Amino acid sequence: MGTCFYVLDIQEQNLVAEKIKKWSVLKTLVYGVVMVPLLEELMFRLPMIYQKKNFVIAVFIGTFFFFSAILFNQGLLDFSKNTFERLLLSAFVTSLFYCFIRVNNEKTRLFWKNNFSIIFYFLTLLFALLHVFNIVEIKNAYLIPILILPQLSSGLLIGFFRVKYGFIYGVIFHCLNNFVSMILF
Repeated sequence: MGTCFYVLDIQEQNLVAEKIKKWSVLKTLVYGVVMVPLLEELMFRLPMIYQKKNFVIAVFIGTFFFFSAILFNQGLLDFSKNTFERLLLSAFVTSLFYCFIRVNNEKTRLFWKNNFSIIFYFLTLLFALLHVFNIVEIKNAYLIPILILPQLSSGLLIGFFRVKYGFIYGVIFHCLNNFVSMILF
């Protein structure tokens, strides 16, 4: 990816890479190879197959991430400040979402079944776009599709594993993907 940035003259700074440089090897492995892939899989790939519990888990983690990043300007795994408020807001939104699904379970299930392809690609694109937040400064915003291409392609592959073979296989592949990426870069 660095070569791609050089050829396209993209000036970027990767927040994740900067943080990882300061971490111990053990912390890097625990966070980058286990925790983050697991949370991303719970948020983006678990709800690919319709079940109420899948949605509740994904919405809770997704709203916690949203509130952490947007409202509180904190990382998902940063529990030093405002943890109770972030958890409370996420629980509230998740409860509202659960009430909606509970009342409309059959309609939601049919919608999911009839629109699976759209939902699959939407969640995959959302996964890739989330990684834009790893970059501090993008001078040429029209190049965002190129910047997220690795996450988009890996997201498609991981999504395939999740749907075809099960959730755990998606998690394992994601962990291996992050492990190899950390070794190479």
